[in-house]
Amino acid sequence: MGSQYTFNESAILVYYVADSLNNADDHIATSIQNIHDHELEITIFPNPAKDIIHIEFANQQNRHEPLNYLLYNIVGQHIKMGQVEEKSIPINETSKGIYFLELYDSQVRVLKKIIIE
Repeated sequence: MGSQYTFNESAILVYYVADSLNNADDHIATSIQNIHDHELEITIFPNPAKDIIHIEFANQQNRHEPLNYLLYNIVGQHIKMGQVEEKSIPINETSKGIYFLELYDSQVRVLKKIIIE
């Protein structure tokens, strides 16, 4: 079983859409900005991960709003998106590497670095 990491910082991914990108949904990250308005304390494990990422909420066990996710590769390209179901995200079809996982709802966005083995 992998190690468990706890992250307490919040961040958003800043990106732009260029005319030369292949799809309208392609984005390139230009920076990461910290935000402190709505802290969302979460634990993501295991990290590194192989097949699935589990998410635990420190102070919001009974979330009423769905949590969505975006997965970006190390150069900021959008790889995968969806809704967090049963506090987990499947990554078994994702190539090995370093990624940024953006978790968000209508009030908060959190960006975490993950490693996929």
